[in-house]
Amino acid sequence: MLLSFRESVLGPLERWDRDHDAELVDTVRAFLANDGKWRVTAAQLHIHHNTLRYRIGRVAALSGRDAETTGGRVDFALALAIAN
Repeated sequence: MLLSFRESVLGPLERWDRDHDAELVDTVRAFLANDGKWRVTAAQLHIHHNTLRYRIGRVAALSGRDAETTGGRVDFALALAIAN
């Protein structure tokens, strides 16, 4: 049950990362670690804050969860905590 939850949240992002040589999972991890602070996260990732906004938008489109909401953040945090 836990692994299926993890797959439903992170699976689409992991597949996108693999197929497009992207870093969406790492982006979400950094975004959560920085409490959703856009500029701090962008600086940590060495990207422009608009690039971060694009990535977080892509995350929402792929996962159906919004990293800008409490519910979305909880889902991402739990999924990241579940070992693959």
